[in-house]
Amino acid sequence: MITNETLKVIKQRRSTRSFKEEQIKGEEMQAILEAGMYAPNAGNQAWHFTVIQNKKLLEKLNLAAKQGAQQMDIEHLRELGNDKEFNCLYHAPTLIIVSGDEKAFVPLEADCAAATQNLLLAAESIGGGLLDFLRPISV
Repeated sequence: MITNETLKVIKQRRSTRSFKEEQIKGEEMQAILEAGMYAPNAGNQAWHFTVIQNKKLLEKLNLAAKQGAQQMDIEHLRELGNDKEFNCLYHAPTLIIVSGDEKAFVPLEADCAAATQNLLLAAESIGGGLLDFLRPISV
């Protein structure tokens, strides 16, 4: 079986729901964001990365997401929205929102998904579970 560092990182990456309170180092963040910029795209890099590390803003985003979940038709999501203990960001100290330009000439989701995958793999290769990510969104 062929193995190398890249394949090892791909195989060991998992979604993390438990985070340290400390912030990621600036040089680590730069390396992760740079990896996202190297993702394949349709030639116009229509994505944007928004890094949020402000604890109060992260809490506001959590509350807004829970309010949205309370309005959904899916019972499980409504239950999570009403659960006072649940934090949809799992108390991550850093959040990267990957968003894109709606005017891109290829499906935005493909480019943002590729960038997100690069961010996730870079975070794993640097120190696994450093960041929590939202799904790609259009703005």
